[in-house]
Amino acid sequence: MSTNERGTFGDMFGAVNALFSGLAFAGLIYTIILQKNELGLQREELRLTRDEIKAQKKELQNQNLQLEHQNFEATFFQMTRLHNELLAEIDITLSKQTHQGRDVFLRPGNY
Repeated sequence: MSTNERGTFGDMFGAVNALFSGLAFAGLIYTIILQKNELGLQREELRLTRDEIKAQKKELQNQNLQLEHQNFEATFFQMTRLHNELLAEIDITLSKQTHQGRDVFLRPGNY
């Protein structure tokens, strides 16, 4: 086989080479389009996640406010109960009469 024949034989495959190069380039473009779509989906998912976190933060703040309110009420009612217990334990004797609890705070003319 001469050099010219070999060159002609090699040129037959030039079209196949161009075809494979074109297919590879088309595959590359398709991959870029797929990645662009995936990035768009990831951005949307990230936005939804941020919105959900904001909603959770607001709910947590509401829960904290309710907890503070409940703690205040519990403390207030415990102090009221303690006040009533202390009041019930007061005893005073005046003019041979013993007064207990709230009766101690009657006006002196009422003894």
